[in-house]
Amino acid sequence: MKEQIIYFARRTWLLVVLAVMNLNLLAQEAETGGSSTTSTTTNTSTTTNSFVMQPWMWVVGGIVVLIIIIALLRGNSSTTESRTTIIKDKV
Repeated sequence: MKEQIIYFARRTWLLVVLAVMNLNLLAQEAETGGSSTTSTTTNTSTTTNSFVMQPWMWVVGGIVVLIIIIALLRGNSSTTESRTTIIKDKV
């Protein structure tokens, strides 16, 4: 059972790493022809930032998710179960 949990955790970790790498690659804008143009517009309006847009909120959220995943995978490992089978022969 423990090997299955470790296998699942490694596969999940691999999935998360590959998903982050994929998002990084998708974030880059790829144009054919090798040239790009940049246009800049300036708006002077006032905007309020949502708490979701703050980078520290993503870091805190990631840490909380990791703690929850670790707690679920660890389970109640403090108790060990030992079984003993006794077979009595008739004398």
